[in-house]
Amino acid sequence: MTVTEYITDTFVDTYHPSLPLFTYVHSPYSRFDAQGKPLILLLHGAGGDHHHFDDVFPLLIENGHYTMVADIRYHGRSQPTDHHANPVFDFEVILQDLDRALAWFRKRHGLTELPIVLGGISMGGMIAQAYALRLLSAYKNSPVKIQAQIGIGCAHILIPDPAIPWLTLYKAASYEDTRIMIPAARQSIADSANSRLGKARSASSLCLVDDKTLFCCFRACANALPTCTHELSSIPQLLLRGESDLHTKDVMEAWYSNATKTAQTKTVYQVIPSAGHLVTMDKGYQTAEHIITFLTSQ
Repeated sequence: MTVTEYITDTFVDTYHPSLPLFTYVHSPYSRFDAQGKPLILLLHGAGGDHHHFDDVFPLLIENGHYTMVADIRYHGRSQPTDHHANPVFDFEVILQDLDRALAWFRKRHGLTELPIVLGGISMGGMIAQAYALRLLSAYKNSPVKIQAQIGIGCAHILIPDPAIPWLTLYKAASYEDTRIMIPAARQSIADSANSRLGKARSASSLCLVDDKTLFCCFRACANALPTCTHELSSIPQLLLRGESDLHTKDVMEAWYSNATKTAQTKTVYQVIPSAGHLVTMDKGYQTAEHIITFLTSQ
């Protein structure tokens, strides 16, 4: 098949009537085969949307992978109908959102078990780790079976040191404490792609996310970081970073260093040239190539 020949299925989660949540499944075939290649779930960063992976999923599909992407609550099309309500946003509620999306996918394809690869960029990478750890802790009883993890431009949530310096500012802060910093953070996100097209796409996604939601994203990321070091998970891990993404350089190198010392399975770390923090927008095709090579080697 070619990259233009794929099926897109959209799930709108209405569990919370005033907050419809949009999930998109791009697929090479009409039915998912649980005995074949795992579903790849990719989550976007703060202020982004599912378009973070527009240049990634076509090659994954061409190689036979179902790929699920989502607009995390208050991002993209997943917008509240009651705009006067305060955002309800932390990793726990997002993991519950993912539970429902994957339950829908399993029901739609008649699956008793669902093999999955979890990944994401920036905040999405941290959410994917939290979900991976939940699935691993309930592995025997969960119908969702995690096969591997992909971290793109993000910190490991079980390694508190080194930390991304600005992130710790949001750990115990209120919106009023930090609102003066939000415009600069918004601009930083918009500028975190290297390419002109990447910057334009990032700015377009940010237009749909208000300042209070961005604050909630940063606080959720800050509070995903524990106060002590734990062992890393024992699943295969692919770590990707854009060459000019210096914000996550130290944390990702620490992740890789710890993984090579403690992980029971393969860990691969790749730095993608001529790419910024939003590497999936700058070098989406190359990102997909690394994912395919990694999964093929397992």
